[in-house]
Amino acid sequence: MSTFDFRILLETVEGQQTSYYSSSFVNTSTDLVLSASEVYHRITGSISASYQNESIFSGSDINSNFTFKDNTLLSASLSGSQETGSIIFTSLDTEYDRLLRYKFIGEKVTNTLGLPSDQWIYVDQVRLPVDDEANIFQGNANLGNTVVTDTLTFAGGSDINSDAPFLIDTGSDRYIKFVDERGISEVALRMGYDKDTDSYEISGSDDFTINIGGVDNLTTQYITASSVSASEFTVSKNTDGGNSIITIENSNTDNGTDKGAGIEFKHRNDAAGGGVSKNAGKIIAGKDGTYDAPLAGPPNPNYDSNLQFFTTLNGTDTERLRIDSNGLSIFTGRISASGDIITTGDVIAENYIVSSTVTQITTSFSSGSTIFGDSVDDTHQFTGSVLLGQFVQMTNSSSVINTFNTSSFQTCKYVLQVTSASNIQSSEMLVMQNSSNAFNAEYAQINSGLNLVDFTTKVTDSNVELIGSGSFISCSVKFIRTLI
Repeated sequence: MSTFDFRILLETVEGQQTSYYSSSFVNTSTDLVLSASEVYHRITGSISASYQNESIFSGSDINSNFTFKDNTLLSASLSGSQETGSIIFTSLDTEYDRLLRYKFIGEKVTNTLGLPSDQWIYVDQVRLPVDDEANIFQGNANLGNTVVTDTLTFAGGSDINSDAPFLIDTGSDRYIKFVDERGISEVALRMGYDKDTDSYEISGSDDFTINIGGVDNLTTQYITASSVSASEFTVSKNTDGGNSIITIENSNTDNGTDKGAGIEFKHRNDAAGGGVSKNAGKIIAGKDGTYDAPLAGPPNPNYDSNLQFFTTLNGTDTERLRIDSNGLSIFTGRISASGDIITTGDVIAENYIVSSTVTQITTSFSSGSTIFGDSVDDTHQFTGSVLLGQFVQMTNSSSVINTFNTSSFQTCKYVLQVTSASNIQSSEMLVMQNSSNAFNAEYAQINSGLNLVDFTTKVTDSNVELIGSGSFISCSVKFIRTLI
């Protein structure tokens, strides 16, 4: 834990200099609260040390045999209660070489006690020396214009109880600067007006850590984050039971859906010099609804939105993915996956193409069968051999079993199976057409005892019809066809 030291410097009229030092005046690991009497004893118990008029003490010439209580120039007394009383410092005049001035060093301690930090306190209220020593005036002053040519110091317990206007004529820079003097003096933080950019700014040096905390609202046009040691811009909030969210709002209030709110990405290009920002994509939340609900009442059910994802190609932003308010995902490019694609719904495609490098396709089902098409007139075109199974229930003595288009195919081969009750008939036949007529040859037939159906063909309205005729209208016909 942190410890904070405290020193008292004394100077006499004749130039005698003395100093008293209290190491670890406050230790935050143990001293959570100090009473007035504890403060008093730690001040009066400060031991003699070397006189160093510097904010940082080297700790030399420590003499514990002499304490502040023993000095004859400045006394400290406790007024009021032991717990909440006040410490009063009084100049003594028992010596010929009386006290000229004194100061307290130790900013943390002095600020807590309400003492001026590192600022000389003169015994004389008015002092006008004849040499180069500074003139001293202590008391109330009502001044018009005041010019400070060196240093303006406010005591730790002092207050500003009115506005402090800074008048800027834009003719030059005007800044409040915090200069870090631990090494080479460097402006760590500055606030004010920049004439070159005609802008007001709060800026910090990359060499120091700048923290801004406790901000409830931040209104800005641009946020730029850059760091020598880091490449991240982090927004953090500890939220248990909810979400930590960055909100980006389009404050336009008309009811149109031609607008959105989103994040745009940029990259710098310095090929031509000047560090020009170039497009690198964006994510937009667009409107699917009008957002015109009344100020009071339940949310408007038309508060629907979509998400749009853009990439940049040759300098142009192009929408690649849109997810609408119903959950439909629309891609404008290809989809590539190195793992499984799993869906609980249908996969619908205008074209299904398997790479020519794939020599085997495996279709696996947990149950059921592989089905192509949903009606007997579906056409499936393949290069190579094909196996196609169809089923027709005859309801008349003459029924159309199958058709194919004359402009697409000239030759067809059928393998047919007919069943009625326990009777079975199997046939194989070829069909050929020349746009006007159809020709067929049933070159093979076997049956279990009865010829159930006779097969013929004809051309009707640019289609070849395979017709089954028989006296058993309850016949069921299954077939496989190959079209050429």
